[in-house]
Amino acid sequence: MKRNKLYDVMPSFFNVGWAKFEFKIVKDLCDDEGSKCLGLTDFDSFVISLEEKMEVKAAHHTIIHECCHALCETFGLGGPDEDAEDKIATTNEFITECTTRSLLMFRNLNLELWNLLFGEYNE
Repeated sequence: MKRNKLYDVMPSFFNVGWAKFEFKIVKDLCDDEGSKCLGLTDFDSFVISLEEKMEVKAAHHTIIHECCHALCETFGLGGPDEDAEDKIATTNEFITECTTRSLLMFRNLNLELWNLLFGEYNE
């Protein structure tokens, strides 16, 4: 499978205001446990790694997913020391407000990527 063309037209980083996460395209990407995965967000190095061998539709979804990890961390919803056993007690209103602000931040700080992912991008 050849490199997907979405990678060739997307920006090199994702800005969340307090940090810029560099996009890195990685062959045979694996998580900390050694399992193959499509994307990873590293809060220590501010890198979003994406599997090189991914169809455009899967890459499109994965880029949004990994950007959401960075946005959620901005509002205190998870991050590098997150424990799978931890539960966050919150309200629908809080999650809705965080989501709204995250989407606005995404658009305002990353218009080129926003337009690419949510605009009229065609394979």
